[in-house]
Amino acid sequence: MSEPEPKPCESPPISWSSGSDTSDDEPPCLGFTDVNSENDDEVIRGFSDDELKSFIDTLRRKARERDTSRYPRSTRVIRTSQGYVTKSYGDGWIQDLKAGVDIARELGVRAPAIERILKYTTEEETHYECVQEYVPGANLMELFPNIDLQETIRLAFQLRGMLRVMHKKTNERLGSCHTLECRSYWLECELGLPRASKAEDIAKVVNFWHNYTPERTEREKSFEELERCCTTGPAPLDYSLVFTHHDLPPRNMVVGPDGELWLMVPGLF
Repeated sequence: MSEPEPKPCESPPISWSSGSDTSDDEPPCLGFTDVNSENDDEVIRGFSDDELKSFIDTLRRKARERDTSRYPRSTRVIRTSQGYVTKSYGDGWIQDLKAGVDIARELGVRAPAIERILKYTTEEETHYECVQEYVPGANLMELFPNIDLQETIRLAFQLRGMLRVMHKKTNERLGSCHTLECRSYWLECELGLPRASKAEDIAKVVNFWHNYTPERTEREKSFEELERCCTTGPAPLDYSLVFTHHDLPPRNMVVGPDGELWLMVPGLF
């Protein structure tokens, strides 16, 4: 297929919420750029990998030319057509992202489907373009100032329902869905957790820091005392590890036109 010239996309532009009516207010840094582009989803699905890479590169160049002077980070996610966006990811994330999205959608969780994954390799680095379903609507960070208590409760129950479904899926090992690498910032420490840790390993780390004393006192503890610090504390050694999403601030959830709540940033399942 020959590469078409990007055409205007007829979708409505994103509306940004702010505390002022002035037109010079900058939007919050949401990492989304609404770029005018090809409107035919079939073209995006039908492109060869090389054609789609070239098409996305053209869109990114146009996005940078338009946005970089004001919002230098806003071109990580761009609109490629009426029904798709593409987001750039560094090496090491993409397999976990795909596995997490697949599991979530199999469970009935509303998360954007992945259509295409493109790999870019240079002498300096490897990165990926992930072409995903575009979810129309507005994120909760934009909506919160304008929704009432009843709507807030309705959305909260939707979120609770999806998390309950996710938490029914358990695993013996901690980590992302493919590599089992722990990327949770809630469990970061100087040494980190080994890949594919068990629940007992996590509990021992939590308990150790709970029982931690100033360094000089810690040096004087015997091996038996250190072992006891790891096995006694607030974290039980035999709990279940569940499938979840550990980065759900309002900006990472979108309410569609039908009022349904969607969970975004699927790489963090």
